[in-house]
Amino acid sequence: MMLLNKIKDPKIRKAVVFILSFLTLYFSLYIVYYSYHKFIFPDTIFFTDIAAYQTEYLLKLFGHNTSLTFDNNYPKIYLNRDNVVILAIYEGCNAATLYIILVSFLLSYFKPTKKIVLVIISSVLIMNILNIARITGLYYVSLYNPREFYFYHKYLFNGALLGAVILIWIFTIKKYNDIRR
Repeated sequence: MMLLNKIKDPKIRKAVVFILSFLTLYFSLYIVYYSYHKFIFPDTIFFTDIAAYQTEYLLKLFGHNTSLTFDNNYPKIYLNRDNVVILAIYEGCNAATLYIILVSFLLSYFKPTKKIVLVIISSVLIMNILNIARITGLYYVSLYNPREFYFYHKYLFNGALLGAVILIWIFTIKKYNDIRR
């Protein structure tokens, strides 16, 4: 608070308030998410399970004979085709961190009106669809081009998800700038 009192320029003050509220909200939501996994339900990877089941369902729609197996020693899920492991889905594959970043940004930048809540819900749904498409794409890379898996996983698909978050931010700022804090 003392720092904010020393900032005279209202634009800089707004920027500092935004950054501080974003960081506070981000770390708060991340701690809730982390606590959920570590302390409340340490033996489950619920959000990762959802992503794995959705991916398996999509691949079955595409005609693949897929199944899931769960590793009891480490929190990962194997995506199998004809009982052969094709892909391992880990806790980070559920894109929860991106959801937290997206929600933190939107709630830090906008007043939480009904419109913004609907934007948040639809944005998380869009990100979920893109994440399932990412995991599905990684499944195909594992099948047909496994030597390039690292590039697709680390850079191309993750970059596309992060780019989608940025595009959602830009779209929301342009469309709903009148609801700013």
